[in-house]
Amino acid sequence: MALKRPHAISFSKKNAIHPFDQDSSSLSSIEFWGGKNDASLFLFGHSTKKRPHGLTFIRLYDGRVLDMIEVGVDKFMSIADFQVSSRWCHV
Repeated sequence: MALKRPHAISFSKKNAIHPFDQDSSSLSSIEFWGGKNDASLFLFGHSTKKRPHGLTFIRLYDGRVLDMIEVGVDKFMSIADFQVSSRWCHV
């Protein structure tokens, strides 16, 4: 499923974002983008040598960062790779 404009916006410009650093201006940037695009949830994808293939989920409330969680992706599986019973799948 592709990201569609009414439901999701993909930012493609490379910005130096470090959400968990206290000294950076990243949180104010995220709050600015959230207010500008009326978003309450951000998904920030990043990859570093120390933590490859990371995803950071950021929730905003009233234009301020509420909480963040960082997860790592070890193995990607497409939806077609999952075995589901035909009873639950209506394709």
